Amino acid sequence: MDSTDKYTTDEIVGDFIDKFVKIFNTTGYYANGKDYYTYGSGIAIDSKYILTNCHVVDGYLGLEVWPFLGDYTGAVELMPFCENGKLVYAEPELDAALVRIPGELDLKPVKFATRVEAGEPLVIIGNPPLIDFTPAVGAVRTVDRSAQTLSLGDYYMAHNYPSADSRHLTHDCPQYGGYSGGPVINAAKEVVGLVWGGINVYRENCAIPSHSVTAFIERGLKFEVKDSEDRRTYRASKSLGLILKTVQMVGTEKCTIDEILEHFIYKFVLIYNTIGFDAENEISCLGGSGIVIDKEYILTNCHVIDGYKRVDVLPFGVDVEGNTVISYPSEEARLVYAEPELDAALIRIPGVELDIEAVEFGTTGVEVGEPLVIIGNPDIDCTPAVGLVQTVGRIGHTISVGNHQTFPHYVCDNFPNIMFDCQQYSGCSGGPVINAAKEVVGLLWGGIDVFRENCAIPSQSVTAFIERGLKFERKDAEDRYEYQTSKSLGLIVKSVSDMKTGIKRVYGTFDPTITAPFVYNTELLKTNSAAIETFMESDIIVAVNEMAVNSVSELRDCLQKCPTDQELNITVIRSLNPNNKIHIKVKPKLIVCSVI
Repeated sequence: MDSTDKYTTDEIVGDFIDKFVKIFNTTGYYANGKDYYTYGSGIAIDSKYILTNCHVVDGYLGLEVWPFLGDYTGAVELMPFCENGKLVYAEPELDAALVRIPGELDLKPVKFATRVEAGEPLVIIGNPPLIDFTPAVGAVRTVDRSAQTLSLGDYYMAHNYPSADSRHLTHDCPQYGGYSGGPVINAAKEVVGLVWGGINVYRENCAIPSHSVTAFIERGLKFEVKDSEDRRTYRASKSLGLILKTVQMVGTEKCTIDEILEHFIYKFVLIYNTIGFDAENEISCLGGSGIVIDKEYILTNCHVIDGYKRVDVLPFGVDVEGNTVISYPSEEARLVYAEPELDAALIRIPGVELDIEAVEFGTTGVEVGEPLVIIGNPDIDCTPAVGLVQTVGRIGHTISVGNHQTFPHYVCDNFPNIMFDCQQYSGCSGGPVINAAKEVVGLLWGGIDVFRENCAIPSQSVTAFIERGLKFERKDAEDRYEYQTSKSLGLIVKSVSDMKTGIKRVYGTFDPTITAPFVYNTELLKTNSAAIETFMESDIIVAVNEMAVNSVSELRDCLQKCPTDQELNITVIRSLNPNNKIHIKVKPKLIVCSVI
């Protein structure tokens, strides 16, 4: 402890009455209109800023911060008023969040300890169900526990928050739902950690150490207050008293939402990805969105067509009453090019030209604060949503390792993204992000519930991807294809070692010392070889012109080095019997093959 003072539990609890808050997080609404909410704890770092966990404010529509009041009898209860909070900074990998309240509550800042030792007595305070402001006592177990060693059990938070290499304080104070975001306090009334979760398997609970918390607060206030020299410079200036934003658009036209949606009806598609069949033999499929780049090619996300067995594309149209409807029948498409780290994919409808128009991409990027429209296919197809650009050039590893399932599998850590606040749901992936000039400025790929912040691939990256994809698909680049002559025996061969399981099953034995080529299939013999019905499946090729062959690559080299039209003497072992060697005279056939 930094201080030599030691206090009783009652003294510690009494000191934190005006430093501790309850946080109500409204995340939705019931069918009857009542709020659906979760709750947790928080601690004051001054009269305006509250420290808590990311998962306490996850997916919030509204935050209420309630302070506590102690009376002369020692009873503690919620004050009869609250302040609406706003999330201003968060780091999901630390599971820490900073909430600001517009007004000022009569709160005092906590004091953070600079060190803690194993075995040190602790008090935690939280807001479990029905009993607010509840203390619990225990002791420090470990002071520098790696996160990857924490959760082997069933506690979901450890999988979605703190990165594997972060360090944690663990303790044995009993805690429950509602304690998250509360303080871990030593006997000197100093906060040594911020509660974030517990592992039921080990009955061991976890806290973010105070040194990590104080560094987080410093970063958060620097970001929020904007007082660092590298973020703001000062000069004398004249003002009209207006707040102005520059909106960069190639086109000068500014359209309404209805005009944008009407314009994109024929440029936007619904994608069904059939991935297999369920236990009742019903087709199992996923839905997503796509945008048309010409009459044959559709742009979407990798994860929209992940694991596909069949991909169907359904365009949209307008019926006689002016309603947007799906235009049947669907067209089957095939994947022609993909870059998983960009989470972008190009699919093609072979032999079919859809009666739909290609989108136009913005070329000058977007500005923070610029109005946007997105279109996707959640439960209601071709659904628009509106919002604003939040950040431009946000690097992948800073987005969120929160609960968005595609993030660990897609999008490179150092890749820039557009962030925006349009509401989106499952089915929107692969849809367009559109500016007020009807230009596509990004391709949707995911959303982060923690921040209500959604992600898109910028149009510059998308157009470069399309160029690479079409170049690959149309095979029109000289540097992609060259041709050479090659010699073939008309056989499909594999290494014996690759076939050991099948050989054991058929022949009951396998000699691990044999590595030569194994004749796997002879269907090509009649078209590619001068010899007919001479080789048999399961023959093992051991020599060419009495030169030993120990691998498939050695066999290939022997064939290419032999003179054209030369008859070869191929030695094979038949029926896996080393004593049964057959000599086959064959003249390889010259073929032309392409090399990528």
